[in-house]
Amino acid sequence: MTPAKRMRNTSIELLRILMMMLILTIHVYGHGSHLNYEWIYSLGNQPSTAWNLSLFSLGKIGVTGFIFISGYFGIHIKRRSLEHLLLITLFYAAILGVIFHQYHPRQLLSLLYAFDTWWFVSAYIFIMLLAPFLEEGIKRITQRQYILLLGGMLFYEYFMRFLQMDNSHDALFLLTVYLFARYVKIYSNSKLALAGRRGGVICLILILLVPVAISLIGFKVEKLNALFISNNNICLLLASYSIVAFSESHVFHNKCINRLASGSLAIYLITDYPSVREVLDPWLLPYLLKGYGLLMVLGICLSALAIDQLRNLLFEGVKFIGRQFNKGQ
Repeated sequence: MTPAKRMRNTSIELLRILMMMLILTIHVYGHGSHLNYEWIYSLGNQPSTAWNLSLFSLGKIGVTGFIFISGYFGIHIKRRSLEHLLLITLFYAAILGVIFHQYHPRQLLSLLYAFDTWWFVSAYIFIMLLAPFLEEGIKRITQRQYILLLGGMLFYEYFMRFLQMDNSHDALFLLTVYLFARYVKIYSNSKLALAGRRGGVICLILILLVPVAISLIGFKVEKLNALFISNNNICLLLASYSIVAFSESHVFHNKCINRLASGSLAIYLITDYPSVREVLDPWLLPYLLKGYGLLMVLGICLSALAIDQLRNLLFEGVKFIGRQFNKGQ
């Protein structure tokens, strides 16, 4: 008798949806203004709109937090899981391409270019392919060797590239987050892990307050904020750790939510499709600035999850027909 399949912790599944909501939020701020992030920084000069800067800063956790979850629990790659990710991506590329009359193969391929539109998908696929080798390598090296490797990667991503204000969007950035998350999960009682969990709470507060404080001071606002509001800010990494660890310790199970959360990537694929975001983000921006736009962001995310459930039913229907066809032969 095979053991029952372990149900996913719904707290973590809800966290995946939250991270996607935060990603959509920063896209609305950044893409909606058509002025990159400099326009957002100026919001901190006005106390009435400073909270938008805090929200934008908090939103930067989205990418780090989403990959952190994958690293913390590990990516156990199977052929089906990789095929599933590719099929979902190609499905939305095809459907949205038809809706917006973008049929050229070059337009579809550009979606998966590692530094372009759906950069996160291509970088995530890269991590998935590396995962089995990473896991085997982690087993073969000592904790000291691991910390030396990790230290070098953290220094590069969270010091050197931080000073350059790179705001990394690449596979190396995701790989660094992934390996840090694996380390603190495997060596949860190490000094680094313990310090990271405690420091993460402080980092979360800093993420909310520092950008506003810098902007209110008004000294080299854009450069200082650009330094802090960056994917390469280590506060995002440590805050993600604390949030994930907290969610892990607060376990509850709900099959419906878990099933809904399985389509969290659809939020990113749909809302960050070029023709969608060109319309959606500028439209949402005024409402987000007024405050109640967050409810609209939630509604859009839930709608994307509902759409993905329809996609999932379609896929299951095709599989069922395929099985019946094979039986008939």
